[in-house]
Amino acid sequence: MSYRTKFSLINPESEEMFTNLLRVVKQWAKARHIYSNIFGYLSGTILLIMSAKICLLYPNGNLLFLLRKFFLIYSIWFVYLNKFSTIKG
Repeated sequence: MSYRTKFSLINPESEEMFTNLLRVVKQWAKARHIYSNIFGYLSGTILLIMSAKICLLYPNGNLLFLLRKFFLIYSIWFVYLNKFSTIKG
């Protein structure tokens, strides 16, 4: 997804919140050394898509609200995937 394409998905009023959310999430991932697609970690494209989903779900949220929802939703999603990914025979 290109830089200009991402803004066509986001409401014009929430473009700034989207950009700020993406910037904060990227900095968080870099600080924890999980920002690299070389070894299967989070890439910029993946973080862009994840942030766009949060902004589409909550178009009127402020940055702190969006950041909390980002980590809440994806932590629940990750636990859900781990719970059902192991097949017990």
